[in-house]
Amino acid sequence: MKLSNLPFIQSTFREEWGHISILLGLVVLFSLNILGLLEFGTSSFPGLRFTLINFTSIGGSFVLPEIFTSTDFFLLLTFSLVIAILLPILRPIAASLIIVSASLPLLYLGLSEPYGNTLIPMEYSLLVMLMLFGMNVLLTYFSETQKKQKLINIFSRYVPPDIVNEVSKHPELINLDGELKPLSIIFCDLKNFTGISEQLNPKQLVTMLNSYFTMLSAILYQYGATIDKYIGDSVMGFWGAPLPHEDHAQRAVMAALDMHKALIELKIELTNKGLPATDIGIGINSGLVNVGNMGSIYRLNYTVIGDAVNLASRFERLTRVYQVPTIVGEETMQGSKDIVFRELDTVVVKGRSHNVRIYQPLCRLDELTESQSSNLETHEKALKYYYAKDFEKAEILFKQLASESEAEAYYRYMLEKASFSKNI
Repeated sequence: MKLSNLPFIQSTFREEWGHISILLGLVVLFSLNILGLLEFGTSSFPGLRFTLINFTSIGGSFVLPEIFTSTDFFLLLTFSLVIAILLPILRPIAASLIIVSASLPLLYLGLSEPYGNTLIPMEYSLLVMLMLFGMNVLLTYFSETQKKQKLINIFSRYVPPDIVNEVSKHPELINLDGELKPLSIIFCDLKNFTGISEQLNPKQLVTMLNSYFTMLSAILYQYGATIDKYIGDSVMGFWGAPLPHEDHAQRAVMAALDMHKALIELKIELTNKGLPATDIGIGINSGLVNVGNMGSIYRLNYTVIGDAVNLASRFERLTRVYQVPTIVGEETMQGSKDIVFRELDTVVVKGRSHNVRIYQPLCRLDELTESQSSNLETHEKALKYYYAKDFEKAEILFKQLASESEAEAYYRYMLEKASFSKNI
């Protein structure tokens, strides 16, 4: 045995000590019964009864019962003790094999002299083995159920409970080893967090962050997202793993829309508590990414990596530039049904040969107002002129939209871009 395995063995014995103790207690009860010290019950006296009638004193000396020194008792006691210690730490196949191995000598003694002077009936010895094995199976079942529930409780902090329950019922649906899958990734970040944090003491800062994280996480869970991590004042999540979601893009955009609605109430609540309130920027992107357990032998994280993830993070940062609540990529927009989008611009992405179109989700289709619909038509004309490098016509429409639309800051930024491009 390698010395490096000793800590693992010691840890295993500590974890299973309660299990072992119960089996040892069962061995003690059987031993007392065999010696005649304990009766499990009779028709005239049900229950347990202790007696010393089998221990006698002859000629002033203490005499043990004959069975105490018999081979049958010694073998049964030895095998029972060894089994009681080993069963809890063995795998099911190994546990079954050791029961069979221990039963063979007892079976041989009983069959070799079926009419001999055996003090312990073969049936009783086999019953002891069977009882120990059955009790071990029962205790293992309860132990594994408890561990499974503990794992579910822990995993539920990262994945919605309904998904965890589904995974526990159908583990074949998931692959934690790593695979390439189409997912939607979301980054949520608090705006102007650095400036706000300088105004608060540590307790106030934690209270404010927890309020935001609780609200964001609740909505992510509502739409079935896996929460990847909290990064400072940011939350990262994704859809499509560990369980697949065909509508992962739709879920991501719907979650973003609900987050901004919930933010209105949260800001009022924080203000009433005397805490500063701020907006959030959300970036969403969809595409093929690597997902699985990644890390080291010391710590693993079920996470995603890939170009689509980097783009989602960049989109979140661009919300500060374009002064809009949410920015999504083209694949996310195409994968979302019954949601109205406004195309914002095209951006240059390092490592890509073509520009990337970015969009802002406005609302659900059934919530679109006539005013928004009219502004969208004007907006599409303005972008058409802008892309065609007809910057004068684009400026006229951007100015009109800045005065009529709720997205004044965005159109002011596009005016600056059009004016700059015109003068180059």
